Amino acid sequence: MNNFDKIDLNQLRVLATLLETRNVTRTALRHSISQPTASRILDALRLTFNDPLLIKTNAGMTLSQRAESLRQPLQQWLAMTRAFLHHHGSGPEQAIAGHIRVASTDYGVLSVLEPAMPQILQKAPELYIDVLPLEANNFNQLAMGMVDLVISGWEPEQGKGYEQHLFEEHFCAAFHMQHPLAQAGTDTPLSVQELLDWPHLLLSVHSIDIDPIQSFLNAHGLQRKVAARRPYLLATLRLLTHTDAIGVVPRHSLHAPLQEMGLTARPLPPEISGFNYWLHWHERSRRDPVVMWFVEMLAQSPAGQPPASPAPFKNE
Repeated sequence: MNNFDKIDLNQLRVLATLLETRNVTRTALRHSISQPTASRILDALRLTFNDPLLIKTNAGMTLSQRAESLRQPLQQWLAMTRAFLHHHGSGPEQAIAGHIRVASTDYGVLSVLEPAMPQILQKAPELYIDVLPLEANNFNQLAMGMVDLVISGWEPEQGKGYEQHLFEEHFCAAFHMQHPLAQAGTDTPLSVQELLDWPHLLLSVHSIDIDPIQSFLNAHGLQRKVAARRPYLLATLRLLTHTDAIGVVPRHSLHAPLQEMGLTARPLPPEISGFNYWLHWHERSRRDPVVMWFVEMLAQSPAGQPPASPAPFKNE
């Protein structure tokens, strides 16, 4: 009898996680089993496939050539199995469970994931959500099955995958509540001169500045002082509490963080435009019911309903 006739299909779920994490301990945690149990499953899989699958190196575990060839077909098999169970289950509502890998910045977590999480946790308590850093190669990772969704302000490229528009975003200038710029009130847009009077803190994603102002300044032959550049939204906001610098940041869903840190904000001059925010996924995920359910939850959350005016920045 062939070894595959004896395989436990649950072991294939563990194998998919082992090939993804390359770590027995993390795999055990994700499947709520002990580390020795995960090790025994790996030993059994090695016998089944007659291959080491995971190989120890000085830098950690690496995949054997056979394991690398199994990784994508195994993910596709799991997606097809979820789809089959979704359409042929006995109950009127199917349990949503599994593992979702989302690439995002902390802004994406704050503005998109956080508003949707209460409903997601209520409806899918068995769903494991893994947030990964937003990187330049995330779209390649979507195609390779290393990431399921990307939340970003990157405009879609035709033919590269699938996307869901979430909202149109605009920028504001944030600063501490005792700042001279706070005297005009939170409804009053900054003038260009006010923008230039104070040093700026910039946001960046994988060393690319998230900065709507520079092109405007270049077009008008203007310059400003940049005090620092930081890759994290919340860390940038926190630095504003200790300095008179201003942070040009996306304004969506920032009401709570600004209040908690003792900050306020005003809109940028109207001639400075904003950007669109998107969910991106690949063809490989299009028929995965768990991924598509997650997309629907994010699209229907309050993230898709940005405030119509700067009023949320008013101090209550």
